[in-house]
Amino acid sequence: MWKNGQFDELFKEAKAIQKPLKPRPPSKELCENKFISLMREGRTTEATNWLDPSRHDLGVKQITPEVLADLEQKHPPAALANSRFALTEPDQPSNHHPVTFDSITGDSIYRCALNIKGVGGPSGLDAPGVSNILCGRKFKKSSTSLCDALSLVARKLACKRIHGKFLSIFCAARLVPLEKSDGGTRPIGIGEVFRRVIIKAIVFSQKHSIKQASGKVQLAAGQSGGCEAAVHALCDRFSDEDCQAVMLLDASNAFNRLNRALVLQNMEHICPEMEVVLGNLYGNPSPLYVGSCVIMSDEGSTQGCPSAMAMYSLGILPLINLADMGDIIQCWYADDANAAGNLTGLLDWFSLVQTQGPAFGYFVNPEKCNLIVKEEHLEEARELFKDVGVKITSAGARHLGAAIGMESYRAEYVSEKVAEWAAALLNLVDVAKTHPHLAYSNFVRSFKCKWGYLQRTIPDIGPLFQPIEDIIRHKFIPLVVGKHVSDLERRVLALPIRMGGLEIEDPTEAAKHQYSSSRFINTPLVELILSDGSEGGTIANVESCAAKNKKECEEAAQERAELELKSIVSEADDRLKRALELNSEQGSSSWLSARPLKHLDHELNQREFVDAIRLRYGFHFSDLPSKCGCGADNNADHALICKVGGFDIWRHDHLRDTMAELFRYAGLKPVNTEQLLLPCEGHTFPVSANTRDDARMDIVCRGLWRDMEASYLDVRVFHPNAPSYQKTSIAQLHRTHQNQKKMAYLRRVLNVEQGSFTPLVFATSGGFAPEVKRVLECVGHKICSKHQEGLSETMSFIRQKLRFSLLRSTLVALRGTKRRCIPFMPSEVDFRVT
Repeated sequence: MWKNGQFDELFKEAKAIQKPLKPRPPSKELCENKFISLMREGRTTEATNWLDPSRHDLGVKQITPEVLADLEQKHPPAALANSRFALTEPDQPSNHHPVTFDSITGDSIYRCALNIKGVGGPSGLDAPGVSNILCGRKFKKSSTSLCDALSLVARKLACKRIHGKFLSIFCAARLVPLEKSDGGTRPIGIGEVFRRVIIKAIVFSQKHSIKQASGKVQLAAGQSGGCEAAVHALCDRFSDEDCQAVMLLDASNAFNRLNRALVLQNMEHICPEMEVVLGNLYGNPSPLYVGSCVIMSDEGSTQGCPSAMAMYSLGILPLINLADMGDIIQCWYADDANAAGNLTGLLDWFSLVQTQGPAFGYFVNPEKCNLIVKEEHLEEARELFKDVGVKITSAGARHLGAAIGMESYRAEYVSEKVAEWAAALLNLVDVAKTHPHLAYSNFVRSFKCKWGYLQRTIPDIGPLFQPIEDIIRHKFIPLVVGKHVSDLERRVLALPIRMGGLEIEDPTEAAKHQYSSSRFINTPLVELILSDGSEGGTIANVESCAAKNKKECEEAAQERAELELKSIVSEADDRLKRALELNSEQGSSSWLSARPLKHLDHELNQREFVDAIRLRYGFHFSDLPSKCGCGADNNADHALICKVGGFDIWRHDHLRDTMAELFRYAGLKPVNTEQLLLPCEGHTFPVSANTRDDARMDIVCRGLWRDMEASYLDVRVFHPNAPSYQKTSIAQLHRTHQNQKKMAYLRRVLNVEQGSFTPLVFATSGGFAPEVKRVLECVGHKICSKHQEGLSETMSFIRQKLRFSLLRSTLVALRGTKRRCIPFMPSEVDFRVT
């Protein structure tokens, strides 16, 4: 067929052969390589997913006739709006005016584009590509102009009705069938990234209106802590003596079956601010591309669209209000409807939602609904609900990612999740054997967050995380720090990075505070959910109180960490005390909080990372030569102060060049290094001053402090753990070295050069003197002004840049060969003779 040019037939034959073959799960080597690649690109969450064996069997389904038929079935034709459920009177006075969208500016588009993620839509242009176009530096003013143009499109889309034929391509999306854990299909619409950025900016500008309209019962509209509050509220109601049961409802294909016509008709009365934009996006059928096929989206909201959750949350509100009963507490999170109360009331509530829900596009799936009953009411529940078809249990059920019910069921549920996480953590341990820096960064930034939600929503589960702590303590930490740690050292590693730790928390201890913090923060919203509405609380007031509670929890966590640090210091030896003092300095730990991005050269190899951790805590190096090239006994501290090999000079020069590079990036001109100072004949200076004719200054620039003023800066790097410094505090060492530099150069620069002088004093541990802090703040402001960057991000970048420069040169000095130079050839050689 190939020779005869029958390519279509060849392609059909290949598809027929591949059709019965099941895709094999990715190999362990492939998963590790994918993890490493994603971590180097900064895609931490995606990298974490490749560690989870339970996710390997899930993914995008192959487009087969069966899958295509399933997708078509999940996108039903448009249903008519039932006029009986149309709102005739607004739920709240409308004060919508186009001026409310004036907050959508080019800067709003820039921020949304900066945080956008995901693959591309029908055109194939993905989120990193759009972020590069809108936020990158290579396009200069063109990026800013495009952001301004997109903000104009967003405002027009939100304020003016546009005919559907002009928005058909704009609303088009690529339909992807994702495989669900139960084998079903979840259709996800992936629109163009530019469209997602625009809609995200619109929804963000109206987030307060959306949350206020959703109120206390629909918690998927962006309310802070809404999911956790829903779990706490239902658990609190279930624990009351007069509450007999809790009912958890699930709907079939909820998002795609939402009655679009009724929602758009009611939106004027529910949330006027979103009426026009939702009408433009969903007022007409939009094409969904599945391979070479096209499915028209006539009904519901498209999962994957940034406005889908807001549209569903607002659109289902009339049904929620219709199902409001005085003796039943109901709480909705998108299509997950939950209620608690007596059995008779729950049966009436279920019957109402089941019968009236289809008019709104809410079709209850009884097979996936659960009725959790207190044991003494179990027989009564079975009798009342015998013809309903829901699952009736007294043990418990999963609820919004948590569990509700008996303590034994919750413990079983948590233990199953812990077993899954332990298996994924073992895969991370395997990565740590060759790439400890990537593994550590992933654990701190993403992996340990896996169990955070469970710890915040289920009480008294700390001991159940002991299997994870055992893996962390005995397998993960030894690969990160290069040794097994004692109980005291384990407590040190659990401290925050800024306090000298590594933030490798013990999950059994963290669970104790996670749950209490979540309850305290979400108490205002939980009370509002459980109230009868007579108190008149609003979502805005609740979020204000929750923000205040969150701040108090953060302060309490800070106090606990400080008390823990004091307790550790009281038990620690001099070596560990010194390490904690050095690691608590500003800037010394910035390399640990930096992402190991390849293009910034922020990744350390296996030996470099373990050596850096050992230096951080003063751990013993067993693999260093016993004797230095200078003849002295060798150890880590000696290696960093030994003059043989010239590594101290190289470390100084490398840091000097990095500082000069930052000055040039800030727009200072000219920036010279190793510039000779003017002769000082005719001037009188103290004995301590450097009056040599060949005296040089490390960095000379203009405009640092004042316009056109010459600024002279000299770098010094010292090792704070040198034997002569052991009894001196780090603050005193910084002052001493600063003063020594000033005594050597200050008078000469002021009187002869007529410029300003600033000493740049750094410690090998990463800390720096107060004068350096002033210089870095000044340079940071200049970079912000020149490149239009945020100050906090700029200062973080500067500290990381300097810290990695100093760290790499320090690690080279630690392992570098130290021996006295012996010439292997005469000083002058004529190569032509050879």
